[in-house]
Amino acid sequence: MRTYRFNTALTIAIMMCLATGVLAGKVSDQPGYINLDFIEIPDSAEEIQDIDLGPVLKDVVREAKANDDLEIAELLSMVHSLRLRAFSIDETSLKMAEESVAKVTSLMKKDDWDTLMKFKDGPELTTINIKYHKDNMVGLMVVVFDPDNEVMFVNVVGDLDLGKLMKLAGEFDTEELGKYLENIEEVQGNRSY
Repeated sequence: MRTYRFNTALTIAIMMCLATGVLAGKVSDQPGYINLDFIEIPDSAEEIQDIDLGPVLKDVVREAKANDDLEIAELLSMVHSLRLRAFSIDETSLKMAEESVAKVTSLMKKDDWDTLMKFKDGPELTTINIKYHKDNMVGLMVVVFDPDNEVMFVNVVGDLDLGKLMKLAGEFDTEELGKYLENIEEVQGNRSY
């Protein structure tokens, strides 16, 4: 059951990774933005993912249009920013992970985020939260916390239509999505250890 829940949250996060577009103005001023820079990644973490797609957004949009990938181009128009921070947990970093989850949860509560999905199995917790502004969905925040394994935070900012996004994601060829993710990592040199 845990694997299904984790895979569901990860699938949504990956779909959002691919739906990255260009935003006029500062992303940090958008109502769906949560600054994840406060989350310290411990030196003891054996695996980390620290991805900020902001610097490569224009390249991804240009590539999708040049390749006539209409589905990806449509997704690109929805999302303005994606930030992911994740790290493996050991005894020395468990408290740091718990504090990060508590702070992100507190920020969402303070800013009136809605919980779309919540899965809890013992100490393992996965939440998918959405932020509305003037009746429009403008943010998505995924938090995955498995104290025996890892913690992951994904913040997506944009003009989001979750129903349309899920429908379009179902039409994608998985290999094509994998190629886009690889290209994004190569262009920016994202750290994924």
